[in-house]
Amino acid sequence: MKYAEQRSFSSVRVIALAAALCGSLVVTACGGGSDALDAVAKATAKSAYSPFPTTIQPGQSASNLSLSAGETAPRFALTLPVGTTAVKIEAAGGTGSPAVTLSSDPNFGSSNSDMICVNSRTCQWAFAPLTATKTIYIMVGTQSSYSNVTLNTFAGPQPNQVIPLNIGEPMSGLSGPANRVYFTFNVPAGASQVGVALTAGDGNAQLLETESLTDFSAAYTSGTSMMLPIVAGKTYYFFPDSVKGNSSGPVPFNNYTMTGYAQ
Repeated sequence: MKYAEQRSFSSVRVIALAAALCGSLVVTACGGGSDALDAVAKATAKSAYSPFPTTIQPGQSASNLSLSAGETAPRFALTLPVGTTAVKIEAAGGTGSPAVTLSSDPNFGSSNSDMICVNSRTCQWAFAPLTATKTIYIMVGTQSSYSNVTLNTFAGPQPNQVIPLNIGEPMSGLSGPANRVYFTFNVPAGASQVGVALTAGDGNAQLLETESLTDFSAAYTSGTSMMLPIVAGKTYYFFPDSVKGNSSGPVPFNNYTMTGYAQ
């Protein structure tokens, strides 16, 4: 089924994608980022990381991170702009066992944080659009060791960018239809199909797919789930949106979860 856009395309905002590891400096622009880099960090080869966080911007990466158990873990401060409604932090590549902690508390105390995530390599969630800028804090720790790991940051919506998700890792808390966020999926080698499902929310949302972020005339929906063939050179962009409402406009939705799978 083709999807009829309910708003002017000039109001559509796109998000952040930088799936490839990027840069050899501590903080580098990843993917579509165009802002000048802050000169806040030097070489990542460390004798010891500071207990104070390094400032990093959405869409930037910190590379060459290495740590052994008992050492001070690298910490970062990421400021999310007004309107942000989704964030993903990942410790990619390298060797060993990094553990990402994400918190709105600079001391990483869960009792004082409204956003908390502790995971092996990925922390991600969606939330109501921010009405004020918000700083969140990232720590890349370990119970053993890791080396040559890259910290990638994604937040949306941001112009001309998308957020890449991993197969089997749900993105929860999606809301809309304002501040639309677009996602891709990192599909494992050898897979022939990618599936996406949208589940468990309030309101009336549908899952849509497009192959262009500038022309939505061929956007496709089949309800709340779909399975598509993997074709070399083709990129699918997925996003939740409101099912057509009454004459007053689209019906809001919230707390939906998007999950990808492959076969």
